[in-house]
Amino acid sequence: MSPASKSSKADAYADEPWSDRTLSNYIVRAEHPFNAEVRLDKLVEDFVTPTDKHFRRNHGPIPNIDGSEWT
Repeated sequence: MSPASKSSKADAYADEPWSDRTLSNYIVRAEHPFNAEVRLDKLVEDFVTPTDKHFRRNHGPIPNIDGSEWT
């Protein structure tokens, strides 16, 4: 991959909204695109998996949108 395409890829992921993720609960398999699974010790804490412990997988950059502009 050329340096130009590397910077383009990095730029595409520059504005991802990371603040809502508790990464300490996850095993991150890939950062770009984001792919992670909950650590087993955290996963077995509940009988039914809560939504904050679901795996996270994306196939591209996460758009950073303003929720108030979407209906």
